[in-house]
Amino acid sequence: ALEEDLIVPVLGQEPEDVVEALRQMDPALLDDPLFLPGVEAHKGSLPDPALRTDAIVPIASGCLGRCTYCITRFAWGALASSPVDKVVGQAREWLGQGFREVQMTAQDTGAWGRDLGDGQRLPDLMRAVASIDDAPAEYRVRVGMLNPDSLEPIFDEFVDVLQMPRVYRFVHLPVQAGSDRILDLMRRHYNVAQWEDLVVRLRKAVPDITLHTDVICGFPGEEDEEFEATLDLIRRVRPDVTN
Repeated sequence: ALEEDLIVPVLGQEPEDVVEALRQMDPALLDDPLFLPGVEAHKGSLPDPALRTDAIVPIASGCLGRCTYCITRFAWGALASSPVDKVVGQAREWLGQGFREVQMTAQDTGAWGRDLGDGQRLPDLMRAVASIDDAPAEYRVRVGMLNPDSLEPIFDEFVDVLQMPRVYRFVHLPVQAGSDRILDLMRRHYNVAQWEDLVVRLRKAVPDITLHTDVICGFPGEEDEEFEATLDLIRRVRPDVTN
Protein backbone atom coordinates (compact mmCIF):
# COMPACT_ATOMS: atom_id res chain seq x y z
CA ALA A 1 0.00 0.00 0.00
CA LEU A 2 1.09 3.57 -0.62
CA GLU A 3 2.33 5.53 2.33
CA GLU A 4 -0.04 8.24 3.48
CA ASP A 5 2.50 11.05 3.01
CA LEU A 6 3.73 9.90 -0.41
CA ILE A 7 3.65 12.71 -2.96
CA VAL A 8 2.98 11.58 -6.53
CA PRO A 9 3.13 14.40 -9.10
CA VAL A 10 0.59 13.70 -11.86
CA LEU A 11 0.58 15.52 -15.19
CA GLY A 12 -2.84 15.25 -16.80
CA GLN A 13 -6.52 15.50 -16.04
CA GLU A 14 -7.24 12.05 -14.51
CA PRO A 15 -5.05 11.86 -11.38
CA GLU A 16 -7.52 9.55 -9.61
CA ASP A 17 -6.96 6.85 -12.22
CA VAL A 18 -3.19 7.12 -11.87
CA VAL A 19 -3.33 6.93 -8.07
CA GLU A 20 -5.64 3.90 -8.22
CA ALA A 21 -3.28 2.15 -10.65
CA LEU A 22 -0.38 2.82 -8.30
CA ARG A 23 -2.31 1.36 -5.36
CA GLN A 24 -2.81 -1.90 -7.25
CA MET A 25 0.88 -2.29 -8.12
CA ASP A 26 3.34 -4.39 -6.16
CA PRO A 27 6.21 -2.20 -4.91
CA ALA A 28 9.59 -2.77 -6.56
CA LEU A 29 12.95 -1.05 -6.43
CA LEU A 30 14.55 -0.37 -9.81
CA ASP A 31 18.02 0.91 -9.02
CA ASP A 32 19.46 0.09 -12.44
CA PRO A 33 17.87 1.50 -15.64
CA LEU A 34 18.79 -1.71 -17.47
CA PHE A 35 16.08 -3.49 -15.48
CA LEU A 36 13.43 -1.40 -17.22
CA PRO A 37 11.68 -3.15 -20.14
CA GLY A 38 12.93 -2.11 -23.54
CA VAL A 39 16.05 -0.37 -22.26
CA GLU A 40 19.24 -1.43 -23.97
CA ALA A 41 22.74 -1.09 -22.59
CA HIS A 42 24.77 1.68 -24.18
CA LYS A 43 28.14 1.97 -22.53
CA GLY A 44 30.48 4.84 -23.27
CA SER A 45 29.68 8.37 -24.38
CA LEU A 46 28.19 9.97 -27.46
CA PRO A 47 30.63 11.03 -30.18
CA ASP A 48 31.64 14.67 -30.33
CA PRO A 49 29.37 16.75 -32.59
CA ALA A 50 30.57 17.10 -36.16
CA LEU A 51 29.42 20.72 -36.36
CA ARG A 52 30.78 22.77 -33.49
CA THR A 53 28.27 25.61 -33.40
CA ASP A 54 26.04 25.74 -30.30
CA ALA A 55 27.56 25.04 -26.89
CA ILE A 56 25.01 24.36 -24.13
CA VAL A 57 26.19 25.73 -20.79
CA PRO A 58 23.89 25.04 -17.79
CA ILE A 59 24.06 27.93 -15.33
CA ALA A 60 21.73 26.56 -12.64
CA SER A 61 19.50 23.64 -11.73
CA GLY A 62 16.23 23.61 -9.85
CA CYS A 63 13.72 26.39 -9.46
CA LEU A 64 12.29 28.86 -6.96
CA GLY A 65 8.74 28.36 -8.23
CA ARG A 66 6.12 25.77 -7.42
CA CYS A 67 3.96 25.83 -10.55
CA THR A 68 1.16 23.28 -10.30
CA TYR A 69 1.75 21.85 -13.79
CA CYS A 70 5.52 21.46 -13.50
CA ILE A 71 7.62 18.67 -12.01
CA THR A 72 10.90 20.63 -12.02
CA ARG A 73 10.88 21.34 -8.28
CA PHE A 74 10.30 17.65 -7.52
CA ALA A 75 12.88 16.43 -10.01
CA TRP A 76 15.62 19.03 -9.55
CA GLY A 77 14.96 20.57 -6.14
CA ALA A 78 15.46 24.18 -5.13
CA LEU A 79 17.55 26.63 -7.11
CA ALA A 80 21.28 25.86 -7.23
CA SER A 81 23.26 28.41 -9.26
CA SER A 82 26.72 27.72 -10.64
CA PRO A 83 29.36 30.33 -9.71
CA VAL A 84 30.45 32.84 -12.33
CA ASP A 85 33.95 31.41 -12.66
CA LYS A 86 32.62 27.91 -13.29
CA VAL A 87 30.21 29.09 -16.01
CA VAL A 88 32.84 31.28 -17.66
CA GLY A 89 35.33 28.41 -17.49
CA GLN A 90 32.90 26.03 -19.19
CA ALA A 91 32.13 28.61 -21.88
CA ARG A 92 35.84 29.25 -22.45
CA GLU A 93 36.46 25.50 -22.80
CA TRP A 94 33.73 25.11 -25.42
CA LEU A 95 34.93 28.16 -27.33
CA GLY A 96 38.44 26.73 -27.30
CA GLN A 97 37.07 23.58 -28.95
CA GLY A 98 35.62 25.58 -31.82
CA PHE A 99 32.07 26.35 -30.75
CA ARG A 100 30.78 29.77 -31.77
CA GLU A 101 27.60 30.20 -29.74
CA VAL A 102 27.20 29.88 -25.98
CA GLN A 103 23.65 29.03 -24.90
CA MET A 104 23.13 29.66 -21.19
CA THR A 105 20.37 27.38 -19.93
CA ALA A 106 18.43 26.72 -16.73
CA GLN A 107 14.89 25.99 -15.65
CA ASP A 108 14.64 29.77 -15.05
CA THR A 109 17.75 31.70 -16.08
CA GLY A 110 16.34 34.90 -14.57
CA ALA A 111 16.63 33.42 -11.08
CA TRP A 112 20.36 32.77 -11.43
CA GLY A 113 22.41 34.04 -8.49
CA ARG A 114 19.59 34.55 -6.01
CA ASP A 115 20.90 31.66 -3.92
CA LEU A 116 24.60 32.59 -4.05
CA GLY A 117 24.43 35.43 -1.55
CA ASP A 118 27.00 37.64 -3.30
CA GLY A 119 24.58 40.07 -4.94
CA GLN A 120 25.34 38.96 -8.47
CA ARG A 121 22.42 38.37 -10.83
CA LEU A 122 21.89 37.17 -14.38
CA PRO A 123 23.07 40.39 -16.13
CA ASP A 124 26.39 40.11 -14.29
CA LEU A 125 26.82 36.55 -15.54
CA MET A 126 25.80 37.47 -19.09
CA ARG A 127 28.34 40.29 -19.10
CA ALA A 128 31.10 37.98 -17.89
CA VAL A 129 30.35 35.26 -20.46
CA ALA A 130 30.19 37.86 -23.24
CA SER A 131 33.59 39.29 -22.24
CA ILE A 132 35.92 36.32 -22.80
CA ASP A 133 38.67 38.21 -24.60
CA ASP A 134 40.98 35.22 -25.06
CA ALA A 135 38.44 33.26 -27.14
CA PRO A 136 40.13 31.98 -30.33
CA ALA A 137 37.39 33.40 -32.57
CA GLU A 138 34.34 35.64 -32.42
CA TYR A 139 31.27 34.17 -30.70
CA ARG A 140 27.73 34.99 -29.57
CA VAL A 141 25.80 34.46 -26.34
CA ARG A 142 22.14 33.45 -26.01
CA VAL A 143 20.18 33.32 -22.76
CA GLY A 144 17.47 30.71 -22.27
CA MET A 145 14.00 30.93 -20.76
CA LEU A 146 13.35 33.24 -17.84
CA ASN A 147 10.10 33.75 -15.96
CA PRO A 148 8.39 37.16 -15.88
CA ASP A 149 8.65 37.53 -12.11
CA SER A 150 12.38 36.78 -12.35
CA LEU A 151 12.94 39.33 -15.11
CA GLU A 152 11.18 42.25 -13.41
CA PRO A 153 13.79 42.87 -10.64
CA ILE A 154 16.69 42.81 -13.13
CA PHE A 155 14.95 44.43 -16.09
CA ASP A 156 17.10 47.55 -16.55
CA GLU A 157 20.39 45.67 -16.24
CA PHE A 158 19.11 42.89 -18.51
CA VAL A 159 18.24 45.21 -21.40
CA ASP A 160 21.58 46.98 -20.97
CA VAL A 161 23.45 43.70 -21.46
CA LEU A 162 21.32 42.90 -24.52
CA GLN A 163 23.03 45.86 -26.19
CA MET A 164 26.42 44.13 -26.01
CA PRO A 165 27.63 43.13 -29.50
CA ARG A 166 28.10 39.47 -28.55
CA VAL A 167 24.67 39.02 -26.93
CA TYR A 168 21.67 37.97 -29.01
CA ARG A 169 18.76 40.37 -28.69
CA PHE A 170 16.49 37.54 -27.73
CA VAL A 171 14.18 36.73 -24.84
CA HIS A 172 12.15 33.61 -24.07
CA LEU A 173 9.42 34.89 -21.75
CA PRO A 174 6.57 32.41 -21.13
CA VAL A 175 3.08 33.73 -20.47
CA GLN A 176 1.34 30.28 -20.22
CA ALA A 177 -2.23 31.67 -20.17
CA GLY A 178 -4.22 34.77 -21.04
CA SER A 179 -6.43 34.45 -17.96
CA ASP A 180 -5.46 35.74 -14.53
CA ARG A 181 -7.60 33.04 -12.90
CA ILE A 182 -5.73 30.29 -14.73
CA LEU A 183 -2.38 31.90 -13.90
CA ASP A 184 -3.40 31.82 -10.23
CA LEU A 185 -4.31 28.14 -10.53
CA MET A 186 -0.92 27.55 -12.11
CA ARG A 187 0.76 29.42 -9.23
CA ARG A 188 2.44 31.82 -11.63
CA HIS A 189 3.55 34.92 -9.77
CA TYR A 190 2.36 37.53 -12.26
CA ASN A 191 -0.79 38.49 -14.13
CA VAL A 192 -1.48 39.01 -17.82
CA ALA A 193 -1.09 42.79 -17.63
CA GLN A 194 2.32 42.47 -15.97
CA TRP A 195 3.56 40.07 -18.64
CA GLU A 196 2.29 42.32 -21.42
CA ASP A 197 3.90 45.35 -19.78
CA LEU A 198 7.26 43.56 -19.75
CA VAL A 199 6.90 42.85 -23.47
CA VAL A 200 6.09 46.50 -24.24
CA ARG A 201 9.10 47.70 -22.25
CA LEU A 202 11.40 45.13 -23.84
CA ARG A 203 10.37 46.16 -27.34
CA LYS A 204 10.77 49.83 -26.48
CA ALA A 205 14.25 49.32 -25.01
CA VAL A 206 15.40 46.84 -27.68
CA PRO A 207 13.34 47.48 -30.85
CA ASP A 208 14.81 44.54 -32.80
CA ILE A 209 14.41 42.00 -29.98
CA THR A 210 13.12 38.51 -30.82
CA LEU A 211 10.37 37.34 -28.44
CA HIS A 212 9.56 33.69 -27.78
CA THR A 213 6.77 32.66 -25.42
CA ASP A 214 4.97 29.53 -24.21
CA VAL A 215 1.28 28.82 -23.64
CA ILE A 216 -0.54 25.88 -22.08
CA CYS A 217 -3.92 25.09 -23.62
CA GLY A 218 -6.51 22.99 -21.81
CA PHE A 219 -5.19 23.51 -18.30
CA PRO A 220 -7.55 21.66 -15.91
CA GLY A 221 -10.54 23.90 -15.20
CA GLU A 222 -9.94 26.26 -18.11
CA GLU A 223 -13.18 27.61 -19.59
CA ASP A 224 -13.77 28.35 -23.27
CA GLU A 225 -13.65 32.10 -22.72
CA GLU A 226 -10.31 31.78 -20.92
CA PHE A 227 -8.87 29.85 -23.84
CA GLU A 228 -10.16 32.60 -26.14
CA ALA A 229 -8.47 35.17 -23.90
CA THR A 230 -5.16 33.41 -24.48
CA LEU A 231 -5.73 33.48 -28.24
CA ASP A 232 -6.61 37.18 -28.07
CA LEU A 233 -3.43 37.90 -26.11
CA ILE A 234 -1.23 36.12 -28.66
CA ARG A 235 -2.98 37.90 -31.54
CA ARG A 236 -2.52 41.25 -29.80
CA VAL A 237 1.12 40.85 -28.73
CA ARG A 238 2.25 38.80 -31.76
CA PRO A 239 5.34 37.05 -30.33
CA ASP A 240 7.88 35.98 -32.92
CA VAL A 241 7.54 32.36 -31.76
CA THR A 242 4.78 30.80 -29.64
CA ASN A 243 5.34 27.31 -28.27
